[in-house]
Amino acid sequence: MFQKIVLAFDGGEESVAALHQATDLARLCDAELILIGVVESIPSAALTEPYPQHAFLTAKRSSMAQMLLTEAERLGDRGLKVVTEILEGDPANEIATYAKRIDADVVVIGYAYKGFLVRWLEGSTGAKLIRDLPCSLLIATER
Repeated sequence: MFQKIVLAFDGGEESVAALHQATDLARLCDAELILIGVVESIPSAALTEPYPQHAFLTAKRSSMAQMLLTEAERLGDRGLKVVTEILEGDPANEIATYAKRIDADVVVIGYAYKGFLVRWLEGSTGAKLIRDLPCSLLIATER
């Protein structure tokens, strides 16, 4: 059924819930699991940091890479085929572009509750993905 499963992972509670569902799905389908981390190219936090933006992005990329590698090794030890990838830019755009490039079968993301005002100001990654993804989308919730 699914051969390539992409999981957008940032280490937060929502993405950990998505990780559990994505690994179960990968195990059931004997699929490759691709863990991706997206570093936003102009995060709002960079504007308040005391060091230049490129240093912030380099540190964020390094931290993300280490987190993905740790998860990939843990899952690999459990018999899963896992690949990691770091992307940079707008999360929804980067995830959709990557999924299309590798011909992914499904993308898994975690659901993060945001109030109306926050969703209106920031937008919704899930809503953008529904519009732009070339494959199925699984939005995992904590249960």
